[in-house]
Amino acid sequence: MPPRKKDEQPLEKSLEKLEEIVARLESGEVPLEKSIGLYEEGRKLGTDCLARLEGLERRVQLVREGADGKLETEEFENQEED
Repeated sequence: MPPRKKDEQPLEKSLEKLEEIVARLESGEVPLEKSIGLYEEGRKLGTDCLARLEGLERRVQLVREGADGKLETEEFENQEED
């Protein structure tokens, strides 16, 4: 995954912002035009967060103890359920 852009906020902040947007939309108190803008912002944030999470998942490595007692790493394999 490429390094975060200078103006890009941390993933946690993006997720918090997305949660705020969802809460505002679910409240039903936002005018229609504002709701559309919030929805568009939320979709963009959601897409960005998903891409960043997928990139992080690819970087995860499992750490395990080898037969000789030393710690070894191996690539994480996503084992999705069928």
